[in-house]
Amino acid sequence: MRNSNQVRAILKTLATDRLLSDAGVYSPPIDLLALAKYCKIPSIEIRDMIPRGGVEPVRGGFRVYLRGADNGRLICMDSKSELQAIDRFALAHEIGQPPTGQVLEDGCDLAAANLVAPSGLLEDRLKKGARRSVDTILAIGEEFAISAVQVLGRVADIAPPWMDLAIILLEKTSGGVARVLAAWFGTELMALLPPLERDSIVTSNDSNWSHALSAVAGESWEISKNERILVFTKIADKGGPSRFLLEVRAKDRQQILPALPS
Repeated sequence: MRNSNQVRAILKTLATDRLLSDAGVYSPPIDLLALAKYCKIPSIEIRDMIPRGGVEPVRGGFRVYLRGADNGRLICMDSKSELQAIDRFALAHEIGQPPTGQVLEDGCDLAAANLVAPSGLLEDRLKKGARRSVDTILAIGEEFAISAVQVLGRVADIAPPWMDLAIILLEKTSGGVARVLAAWFGTELMALLPPLERDSIVTSNDSNWSHALSAVAGESWEISKNERILVFTKIADKGGPSRFLLEVRAKDRQQILPALPS
């Protein structure tokens, strides 16, 4: 039986999918400016403020404010290039308020997640036989114009983790340690390595995850664990030079060792 949170998530998904379909923007990357106009948001203004965004009623609709250094600048609602310079999730969060009447922050976050990366479209991409790897996550991010953190969060929401794979977004900090920004663990990996939680810190003293730092320092790393070979592979993330996507894959020894001559 589904709990209340699951039911609420399903209802929110249905509502946002209908909104995207009615607005005619149900294809990636979602045109959030066209969606905003459909939701009676005629203007978006950049403000030098602490919150990422805000919304207020105006005559005939709503005005959205987004945090930015260019204080007072109005976004050109007909320019798709504007979408590249604004916080897509913050805008989707504010769009999620007026049409649905929701004022709870978690409800708006849920709506925003499905507006920038609709569940149906993501599920379709994951079912199309793409290789299960970091490359899949990066390709989805490119197509939907969202960050690796947002992709991992959305995929974790809608699909079971791939059994023999873990994908972790790490940010190197001072002192040779790394902070976990997002993580997605397959059930098979959970039996071999303790899962990492968001915002946890990985250090060289961690006997289970010191290999992650070795992989970040180089390109790949392999260890033996419970009759399996764990392969750690690093891929740079476009979020910045200190960020890295780490792929951890469990393989049978036969997949690693070369075949013996007959």
